[in-house]
Amino acid sequence: MALAKNSSIKTSKEIAAISEKIRDSKLKFSDLIIPIIVFTILGFLTVFVFVPMINSALEAQREIKETDRKIDELEKLESTLDSLDENKLSDDVILSKSVIPKILKVSDFIYYVDTLAKEKSLFVRELSAGDMGGAAKDMDSSGAGVSGPISYLGDYENVVSFLEQVQSISPYIIRIQNVEIAALDTGQWTISLSVSGYYMAENTDNVDIYKPFKVYTDYQGTLDIFEEKAKNL
Repeated sequence: MALAKNSSIKTSKEIAAISEKIRDSKLKFSDLIIPIIVFTILGFLTVFVFVPMINSALEAQREIKETDRKIDELEKLESTLDSLDENKLSDDVILSKSVIPKILKVSDFIYYVDTLAKEKSLFVRELSAGDMGGAAKDMDSSGAGVSGPISYLGDYENVVSFLEQVQSISPYIIRIQNVEIAALDTGQWTISLSVSGYYMAENTDNVDIYKPFKVYTDYQGTLDIFEEKAKNL
């Protein structure tokens, strides 16, 4: 009987010990404090340290790629410039500046047009020109010019001849627009047109050396025109 009682007491103690262990193993709020603090710190580190570091690394990679691209462009530019004949380049610059001056006076521009008209025995009806007052639409930001309407009267053959030669007689780069030819009751003909002459003002803008470079010698036809026009100077 005593043995059974002792066994019962022992079993009760074991059950009590197991229950105590179960109670102790239950999750308490105090047990969550440290993990919460750790995850909070990790969150702050991720937002304020790791993410900026990753963005900075990606930005650095982009800058490296862009720098490599610019270096490649500069190496190509250097190679292209080294292939040019310096003496020919100097001569071509002088030639270009002679037919596309930094400034073009209205009087100089009109002189060649009116001289040709007189050689063709044409009589002036209207002759005026003025500065365009800004960059020309088909030139770059430093391009400008003078322009104006002109009108002459004469025989048909002279009018046609004048129209054929008006662009080639001037040493400057000119453009003919709005050409109108009409017959009069007197048997004579009139020609009306707008003439524009261009000059290249001093460029004060910064040059982007990383833009694709096109060798000017690829436009030999234009250089030939410049050379032909320079003969009229």
